[in-house]
Amino acid sequence: MLELADVACFSMFHFQRLFALYTGFGVAKYVLFLRLKKACWQLAFRQHMSMIDIALSCGFNDQHSFSRAFKRESGLSPLTYRKRYFGQRAQPHETVGESMQPTDTLTTFLNLDLKHRLSVNDSKPHHNGQVKLVDFPFTAIAFLAHRGCPTTVLHTVSRFIQWRRENGPSAKISKTFNILYDDPNSVAPETYRFDVGASIVSTVKFNQYDVQQGEIEGGRCAVLRHIGNNSKLGDSIGYLYRDWLCKANVVLRNAPLFIERVQDFPDVTEENSIIDIYLPIAKLIVAQARFFIVLWGQHGYDSVIEFPNDPIGRRTLIGITMINNDVMRRIRYIFDFNDKQMLEVFAQAEYPATTTQLHSWLRKEEEPEFVRITDLQFALFLNGLINLKRGKREGAPAPVERVLTNNIILMKLKIALNLQAEDILAIMDKSDFRLSKHELSALFRKPGNRHYRECQDQFLRNFLKGLQLKLRGEAEKD
Repeated sequence: MLELADVACFSMFHFQRLFALYTGFGVAKYVLFLRLKKACWQLAFRQHMSMIDIALSCGFNDQHSFSRAFKRESGLSPLTYRKRYFGQRAQPHETVGESMQPTDTLTTFLNLDLKHRLSVNDSKPHHNGQVKLVDFPFTAIAFLAHRGCPTTVLHTVSRFIQWRRENGPSAKISKTFNILYDDPNSVAPETYRFDVGASIVSTVKFNQYDVQQGEIEGGRCAVLRHIGNNSKLGDSIGYLYRDWLCKANVVLRNAPLFIERVQDFPDVTEENSIIDIYLPIAKLIVAQARFFIVLWGQHGYDSVIEFPNDPIGRRTLIGITMINNDVMRRIRYIFDFNDKQMLEVFAQAEYPATTTQLHSWLRKEEEPEFVRITDLQFALFLNGLINLKRGKREGAPAPVERVLTNNIILMKLKIALNLQAEDILAIMDKSDFRLSKHELSALFRKPGNRHYRECQDQFLRNFLKGLQLKLRGEAEKD
């Protein structure tokens, strides 16, 4: 006590009272509860540890003093607690019944985070606010799904740890992940979804614990490192969504938030726990870009003039992620065009595209040679596709849009393929996207018409997917 008072720079007289005021416990009781909390986690999640090992690691002199303190505070012996709440059962997938719920005292041990005491006065964040953008690799995992009340998640975690100890891989060589599908404060308890998993290099065999094989898809992610108590993890996640996202100029990917437990309690102290929070994102929104306008000479396309500070190549609004290159790559695949045929499409609109240009447009965005095709260039490509499929019209060349929308792209594809409303509805049906003829007609009306509707990326993606299935067959389904 005297040493703690010296560290806090208070006299013994004042330190005792201030400590109790801020924590709700006397110093001795608080230390005891911290030790018992660590013991609860080790009893639950370190089944290989003996009682004497747990007692000594938690600061007790021997197993007997540990057992007496545990039973005095909880009403259960450590062995009974391990067997009753987290021990092996005949059916590991059995739902925990009401009689299996922890007592209030044990709940206090397991959740001793001072949420209603010390943390009320602790406004310090458990992160440094530095968010990194990384390319997370495709990762095969073994996982155990939890479906139901969040308060029983620990039982699921315990079962997974038991499977991991029996089947591997060891936590020393394998990464540990949690997939956080839902916010527990925003969904009904019975619908809450959570997965606990570990990276693997071999297949998962059938097992009594219902552990399955799955994956975390690769892709761009924003990563924030959380350090310290799990009780503040929600605050760090909230920082990503509330503070960082609104300033980051990115679009979220259709994938759940997940975390990697880099080092975790009770293997390290709570204040040294490290959790990396991964927020899947789609693409960066380009705030500044270039704008091009075509000049027509006596023999058609002549030259291009570049204007700065005008948006190109994206569908007008922040939050829409499909770009012209995405659509062109999909069209190339649908029609099975090689490089020579792609250049011929441009030539049909009298645009002298080069092989180097084509390859730069077809590359992925993260590749250094990638170049974004402009709205005007892509409009020329679509006009060339119309000429290729339907033949050139006599007279003046077709107008070339300086700004493209999904509606214009859809209209040009409709013209190129000579599609009627019934044809488009059938194509959409192939990708399981249903809409009425009235809803479809609204996409082809002129902007300003009261029935006009914007064509969203989701519709255009499903149209291209359905067109792919129609022209390349069910075997090519994504």
